[in-house]
Amino acid sequence: MIRLTFLFFPLVVFCQVPKDTSARQTGLDTMIYYGADTTDGTMSNSIVILKNNAWVRYRNLTIKAAKITLDQPHRKMLAESVPDSIDSTGQILRWKGIPEFRESDQVFNGRSMEYNFDTKRGKVILGETKMQDGVYYGQTIRKIGDSTMYIRGGRFTTCDVKETPHFFFRTKELKITVRDLIVAKPIVLYIHEVPLFALPFGVFPNRSGRSSGITPPVYVELPTGERQVRNFGYYYAPNDYWDALLQGDYLDKSGYGIHGGGNYAKRYSYNGNFNFSYTNTHALNYSDIHDTRQESGAFQMNHNQTLTERSNLNASINYSSSKSFYQRTSLNPQQVLNRQQNSNINYTSSYDWGGVSASASQSKNFDNGASSLTFPNVTFSKNTTPLFTKPERDRDKPDTWYQGIRYSYNSTLLGQQDRPNDTTRTEAGYGMQHAVGVSTSFKVLKYLNVSPGVSL
Repeated sequence: MIRLTFLFFPLVVFCQVPKDTSARQTGLDTMIYYGADTTDGTMSNSIVILKNNAWVRYRNLTIKAAKITLDQPHRKMLAESVPDSIDSTGQILRWKGIPEFRESDQVFNGRSMEYNFDTKRGKVILGETKMQDGVYYGQTIRKIGDSTMYIRGGRFTTCDVKETPHFFFRTKELKITVRDLIVAKPIVLYIHEVPLFALPFGVFPNRSGRSSGITPPVYVELPTGERQVRNFGYYYAPNDYWDALLQGDYLDKSGYGIHGGGNYAKRYSYNGNFNFSYTNTHALNYSDIHDTRQESGAFQMNHNQTLTERSNLNASINYSSSKSFYQRTSLNPQQVLNRQQNSNINYTSSYDWGGVSASASQSKNFDNGASSLTFPNVTFSKNTTPLFTKPERDRDKPDTWYQGIRYSYNSTLLGQQDRPNDTTRTEAGYGMQHAVGVSTSFKVLKYLNVSPGVSL
């Protein structure tokens, strides 16, 4: 039989539950559940001390720690870790039972935690929390209400190395508004504990979806020993119709790079996106003892537009100034492995009598230098039409044999320029093709359908 002990006090009810045993919510909003391997406390001073695998549940809040003290008169709770190992001088080497504070989708860890049930304010000593793929550390973390936190002596990083991150931002004061913004001042970027640059303040987005703000960088160490800080910049999203991104890369042995892009859209009219990259890098040639500097760039764009109800324009532009640009600068495996560059523009329009289309395309192979340009490429097509138009007065009468004769017409103007490799000359050719078709359909002996036709 499970034994439950209820300590009744004004406004707050504590409910003790044996370890690994669940309790149902009784409907009281102020009920607190708790449990541990060892429980100490007295009815006189209304203080309960939970030791070893201690936990407390209050509404949507859950706290786990090695030791938790519930102070009923002051409506407070203190969660603490305990020493796990000590050296010969008495210094604590490791702690166990690190407190974990979980409220809805927020999780905090720290050496010790304080929480006030009435004010919903908490304090975390030497704590950390994770939000939107970033980890925040602080000497003290204060939780004010349900959505605001203040961090002093803090740092922020997106590096997945928990103990010694390769890079991080250090700040004296940090304010986090859940699902809104993160404001820090000042900000200093560190790489391996070495300060790189500083900003007086910074604003970071802290919500899912599109929101303007500084984009946190990514730290990369290459096998060659080069250290890189990539993707530090600003994302601007003023409305639902367009956005823009500008980022920079710092390569400590090579140089620097700038890249960005944007998206735009207007419903039922047009949409598209673009991306650009520019690098100014150099490679040391130790045999000649000189510095070879190279500037290169790339541009990509996709555009789709509805000009009228029957006409559309589509474009896909890809340009790279160097065949090894993405191999030298990109961390995207698809860009590094892609050795083909293709661009095309297409226009189509349809009418009651037929349609017109025009396009231009270009392709280039980075491995052998072969390139091809197709321009112009224009096609005119005429729908299948009766050769002899039926008079209006005979519209309801069956077709005569000659009124069933129909014709169609298509014409294409094509230009082609090919270059087998970088060293050979360009070969070009132009031509025009016409196609005329005549066909009819009639029945023989009432049951046999015959459809002769001729094409030229």
